[in-house]
Amino acid sequence: MSTMQHLSTIIREFWQERVLGRKPEEASQTPPKRHAALDISQFPPQPLGAGAYLRPLVEEDLPELVALEELCYDGFLAWTLKDFRTDFRYNLYAIYWVLEIDGHIQGLISGRCQQKTAHISHLFIHPRFRRQGYARRLVQRWCRCVSQIGSRRVTLEVRATNQAAQALYQGLGFEIERLVPNYYHTMQEDALFMVYDCQQ
Repeated sequence: MSTMQHLSTIIREFWQERVLGRKPEEASQTPPKRHAALDISQFPPQPLGAGAYLRPLVEEDLPELVALEELCYDGFLAWTLKDFRTDFRYNLYAIYWVLEIDGHIQGLISGRCQQKTAHISHLFIHPRFRRQGYARRLVQRWCRCVSQIGSRRVTLEVRATNQAAQALYQGLGFEIERLVPNYYHTMQEDALFMVYDCQQ
C-alpha cells in the first residue's frame, strides 16, 4: 500500500468512527436503504416449467453465482464475490434476476436502473442450459421489470465478434447505436452499444 493510500484509509476510518460514531467494520456492514421503487425483492417468481423459474437474487445466492460465472467464462472472473456482494449491498440502483433450476442458480442477468435509463451489465447461462430460450426469458423479464420501475430504455455493450448474443438482443428489439472501439481493452476487442426502447 502506498503512503497516499495508507493516509486515505486512516482519514476514512477516522471519519467513520468520530463523525458517524461507529467503527469502520460496522460502517461497512450497514447497507443503505434501497428506494421502494427499486426494491424488486417483492416481485413474484416467474415459473418456466420443468423445475425452472426466474426470481430476484438474494444475497445467499452470491457464492453459487460466482462459481457459475467462473464456469461460464472459462475460469475468468470478471467480478469476484466481493465485487458482487458490494454491488448487491450498496448499489442502490442494482437489479438482479436469476434463473433457478431444481434448486440451483443456472443463470443471471444484472445491471442498474437510474432515472429513465437502465443498463445491463451481466448475462450468463450455465453451458448445459444454453440454447433453450432461458437467456431470452431473462432479458425479457429484466426489461419488463425496469420498465415497470420507470425506465424508458435499456442499454448494453456486447462484443463485436459475439454474433450469437447480438442475434439474441436484436431478436428482442435491441438496435445497434454505435461502435465502441477497444471497449474490452484486456482482450483488445471492440463493443457494440445497443439500445432497447421500453415503450415500443
